[in-house]
Amino acid sequence: MSVFAAMPGALLCPHRCPYPPRRALLRFYSASVVAAAKTMEESCTSLPLGSAVLPPRPREGPPPYYAPRTVSTLNPAHITAADWVTIPSAQEIYLRFTRSNVKHKSPFGYNPPLRNIPFPKGISGFLYYYVPPDPSPVRALLQSGIRLRLAPEPNPELFATGTDLLDPIGFPWHIPVWQFVCPRGMTFPDVFSHLHAEGLISTAKIAQVRASVRGVVDPAVHAPHPTLALFHGGQEFPIRFEDSVLKGVHIMCDDDGILRPLKFALSPLYASPWMKTVKPFHPWQGVARARFERSADPAHLASGKRFLRMRLTKMIVPPTLVDALDDGTPDSDLLRPAEGALVVTGDPNEPNQHRVKVWEVFVDEPERQRCGRAVANANQRAALEALWMMSA
Repeated sequence: MSVFAAMPGALLCPHRCPYPPRRALLRFYSASVVAAAKTMEESCTSLPLGSAVLPPRPREGPPPYYAPRTVSTLNPAHITAADWVTIPSAQEIYLRFTRSNVKHKSPFGYNPPLRNIPFPKGISGFLYYYVPPDPSPVRALLQSGIRLRLAPEPNPELFATGTDLLDPIGFPWHIPVWQFVCPRGMTFPDVFSHLHAEGLISTAKIAQVRASVRGVVDPAVHAPHPTLALFHGGQEFPIRFEDSVLKGVHIMCDDDGILRPLKFALSPLYASPWMKTVKPFHPWQGVARARFERSADPAHLASGKRFLRMRLTKMIVPPTLVDALDDGTPDSDLLRPAEGALVVTGDPNEPNQHRVKVWEVFVDEPERQRCGRAVANANQRAALEALWMMSA
């Protein structure tokens, strides 16, 4: 018989059973709560009857992925051994910046554009504010951001010889400056407060960044924060084979220093040229790195028309079929993505000799006269022109 049942005036649960109600615990609580209740009941057997003193339940600390890592500086010249942090193998980590006047701790993720991928195991190093060596001050400012310099031990001298952490795509893990400077949906307010207090971002630089990305993050445009900006010719970017729109790529225009959105329809990549159904279908899923290049088609060169194409430079996630085709199309008829080849698509409505097409976009496409699309078309034309100039 439970010791609580023998106690006069024992506490009762809503079901009129002695406290603690074992069946209710087993029925409504997790296994850890049940185990803690059993331990508490067993420890109370040595207490005198009528005693209301119960042993306190030990409080567990925060999980390792939530425990914030303290960072006192993001200036590479002022880094000390106390700024060395260890990164747990979690999808998000939390940091505490000593010079920030914001209590909110922003989560730092590792996964885009590959979802639900945690940080690698056993990594450590120094977080710092990265500024690239670019002759253009505007380009250098927009390419700056937060990075992690890998170091196996808390020795600031290892910073100069270390390498930066890479993301799942193979690019340096990087949080661009506009994600914690732009006021709309500011993602990292604590980082912004720390950088401003440390003098790494001045008021003039903040105004420059906000002016450069205004056409991308302005609420009137209804566009999200840019995820990737192209600044140089041949710069690579990730592409997902199952996406229907190439989104998140923005172009840096030299004449005005403005990031302009660049969106293309990927309809549908690597589809079967012999598919009998008219429904758009993306047969492959996977991730690769790609880059834009000018079309070298003799027909385009002879006509003087400017076309841009995409070439796969490296496979990150090998392509796999989304599901089995239900229209009798054999897998051998599918256009398989290949590393180093141009991106192609199939059009079953064309004659046999023209069903396999290279994906391309016409740079000099005339403006579409549609209501509410004037600004978007102007940004698209400016982005295509800048992309053509940097792809020489």
